[in-house]
Amino acid sequence: MTAANFVPTFPWIGQLTEDDLSTKRGFTFQYPPFPSLTEATEGKTTEEPPTGIYMHFPFCSYRCSFCYYSVALKQGVDAVDDYLDVLNQELQLVSTRTNLRDANIKTMFWGGGTPTYLNEAQLERVMQMAHEHMDLTGLDESTIESDPASLSSAKLQRIVELGFNRLSIGVQSFSSDVNAINQRNHTEQEALDAIEMARAVGIDNINVDLICGLVGETASRWKYSVDRLLDVSPEHVTVYLLSLRPKTALSSQIDRGKQDLPANEEVRINRFRGLRDRLLTAGYVQTTPNCFVREPRYEQIHQRNAWSSLPLVGFGNSSYSYFNGRVTQNVRSISKYKSQVRSGQIPAAIGQKLTAQDEIIRYLVLKTKLLSVSFAEFQDRFGFSLPNLYGDKLYHLESLDLLEVDESGYHLTPKGIIYVDDVCRTFYGNDVRAKLIGDGGSSRPSLLRSLI
Repeated sequence: MTAANFVPTFPWIGQLTEDDLSTKRGFTFQYPPFPSLTEATEGKTTEEPPTGIYMHFPFCSYRCSFCYYSVALKQGVDAVDDYLDVLNQELQLVSTRTNLRDANIKTMFWGGGTPTYLNEAQLERVMQMAHEHMDLTGLDESTIESDPASLSSAKLQRIVELGFNRLSIGVQSFSSDVNAINQRNHTEQEALDAIEMARAVGIDNINVDLICGLVGETASRWKYSVDRLLDVSPEHVTVYLLSLRPKTALSSQIDRGKQDLPANEEVRINRFRGLRDRLLTAGYVQTTPNCFVREPRYEQIHQRNAWSSLPLVGFGNSSYSYFNGRVTQNVRSISKYKSQVRSGQIPAAIGQKLTAQDEIIRYLVLKTKLLSVSFAEFQDRFGFSLPNLYGDKLYHLESLDLLEVDESGYHLTPKGIIYVDDVCRTFYGNDVRAKLIGDGGSSRPSLLRSLI
């Protein structure tokens, strides 16, 4: 098998069957999915105040072999400052054209890329920019993503002083060997040191990201990584199954015979299930198919709000927004992002105004990622009975042991947790399905298929 045929197609036309189920199709986090959106015809305008803010920083000191994001590598201080100049311009554009300044913003999330690639002065500058253009006094949660090698005691202390109360560390594996194979330039000790330093400066809500199924991961290396995870006992754990995407360094290495395929799907699923069992036994609570918390108070508010279809505004290249019934994504290219903002344009590349049906489907797609959907909450929000609208789909998914349906609503089963992204895709509307399979039934490019 080559990387090119690693991602299976989804049965867009026809009913999902047991044989169709796969974890290889990628992570569902948005509806309508980006490959189905058309060129944006209008920018961000809204009467609906956002509850969440996302800020994107595309900088990294290295590229992981499995990375498919638009990132800028090893950029100097001047290049980062130039991006921040444009980011400030975008903040100003949006705040003058919307009621952003009056919004009661509850969460802010800095992602990337590696936001902590920025130096301390740059981090401070961005926070000052944010406060200038919006009211952040009501924040419940402020998260910054990081790479272990980008952290120091001084930088972490500054992060605390700037008001962040949640730190997400992209460990991916506590095995130095596995990280090296996957071109991740940090060691086990650097990851352990980062967690220890963060706790020393007073950060008491730490998320650790792991990826299950990285190339070079053996049963013993996976067990070692899980053991270290439980040793450090972070407040929040996020675990993804490796998604091998086209046009990544890893897929190219596999196709050229320079790298082995990752462990097969059955092995990856069994390792994930083993980790889930150990976390639950250790007292963790599962909050999404990928997330576990030591106590319910550590649940990520930003994610829960976004997946409850609360309005969110994104800033920076490739960031996405959902508010005023519209989904948009900014241009991915950093140079195009800069060019559009400097010319006074909101840099939305693709977007769509949602119909009433789109809003319902979006709610189901994202709310399912929170493990269950309440019939009463659905009826209160939309005025319809969910079983009357989607009873056939729900009971079909129940027949595949993916859902449990009762009088209160539907709930993911342990099997449904594994295949949650396929469960979510079964709710997609026919118009979106038609766009994803292309005109006349021809296949869309494999890259698009892997990003849905």
